[in-house]
Amino acid sequence: MGSMNQKTGSKKVTLLALATVVASMSIGSAVVGAADGNKGKGAEKKAEASVQAETSVTADVYGGGNNGNHGKGNTHGLENALSKLEGKPAAEVILEILADRTVDAEALALELEADGEIEAAVVAQQEAAVQNPTDAKLVKKLAKLLDKAGHKGIKAFVNGKQPEFDVKPFAKNGRTLVPFRAIAASLKADVSFDAATQTVTVVRGDVTVKLTLGSDTAYVNDVAVKLDVAAESVEGRTVIPLRFLAEAFDANVEFDVETQSVIITE
Repeated sequence: MGSMNQKTGSKKVTLLALATVVASMSIGSAVVGAADGNKGKGAEKKAEASVQAETSVTADVYGGGNNGNHGKGNTHGLENALSKLEGKPAAEVILEILADRTVDAEALALELEADGEIEAAVVAQQEAAVQNPTDAKLVKKLAKLLDKAGHKGIKAFVNGKQPEFDVKPFAKNGRTLVPFRAIAASLKADVSFDAATQTVTVVRGDVTVKLTLGSDTAYVNDVAVKLDVAAESVEGRTVIPLRFLAEAFDANVEFDVETQSVIITE
C-alpha cells in the first residue's frame, strides 16, 4: 500500500472518478441518477477530470503486482458498468482499465476504504471476491464493507457472489433460510416445485435433494435426513435451510459471526 499512497494528482482524481461512478451504477447509489437529472455536478466533474488525466489507470495506479494475484484478470463488473455508461466521460476510464486487464481490485478497495469512499470500495471488493471465489477472506472483507456502507442484516455468498434474493435471508432456530430457487441457481442446480405435494426438488449431478414444506425431514438420494428447521413459505417464496442444501452438494460452508454472513465455496 506504500507505493499506492504515493500516487497523487491526476491519477488520484481518475481512480476516485471511476470508483464513484461504478459504485453508483452497481449498487444503487444516487450519484449517477442525480447527475442524469443535472443534480450531480460533482460526479460529472470527477468523470470529466478522469478523462483529462495525463496517465492511464493501469496496474501502476493500483499498486502494480505487489499485492499478490487477488483481483487480477477478469473485470466483468467493470464491463457491466461500461455497458451502462456508454457515451459518458467515465466510460473512457473504464476502457483504459479493460485494455490493461491487470486491475488489482483488492488493493483498490483498500485505498478507497482508507479515503472514505465506502460504496466504491464495495464495488472493488466485489470484483476481487468474484475473481478469487475460493478465498473466504475476500468475502469476509466484502461483508464488512457492506456493513460499513449500511447494508446490514444476514448475508449469503456463493463462490464470491451474493445471490439475488427476492426474500432476504433470515435466521430461525440458529439456521439461515433462503429462497430455494436463487440459491439453487447459484449452485448451478436444477430446481422444481410440486404444488400438489408442496415438495421442493433440487438436482445437481448425481445428487437429488427433496424437501417438503412444513416437514423437518429431507431426503438426499432417497436417504432421510433430519433438519433443524423445516422448509417453509415466506411472502410467496419457498425458503430452505442454506447450510443443509450446500452441504448436500459437498460445498464448504462457513458462518462469519462478525458480519452475520454465510460463505459457501466449492
